Amino acid sequence: DYSNSFSMHLGGNHKLTDKISLRAGSLFYTFVVPADHFIPAVPDSNRLGFSLGLGYQINKNLVLDISHLSLFNLRRKIKSATSEALGQSVDGNYFTFLQEFTISLTYKWDNLFSSRSQEAQIVNVNSKSQ
Repeated sequence: DYSNSFSMHLGGNHKLTDKISLRAGSLFYTFVVPADHFIPAVPDSNRLGFSLGLGYQINKNLVLDISHLSLFNLRRKIKSATSEALGQSVDGNYFTFLQEFTISLTYKWDNLFSSRSQEAQIVNVNSKSQ
């Protein structure tokens, strides 16, 4: 049977200059797939990850972010009866390593909508006072 799991995350952001932000983080997940449901196509195990990132404020509304994540699916030893259902043995030690590079471009709409809502409030106040 499946059981509950938990995860922990820790991250930080440091504004190096007005335009550059440095970021770092880590994560830990526990596995949820019991040994008798384990299949090699989805090798679930405890996961430990580390990330680094950099943000560059291009202008008031536009931000470029670059990040790297290293994710370790920690070693998991499987010895189960799943092999009967699959027709072959899945027993063994499993370990997976993943690297992810990400580049994103973000446009912040906050100022666009907040200025229009302020204009609407001013017009609304003026119409009430007349």
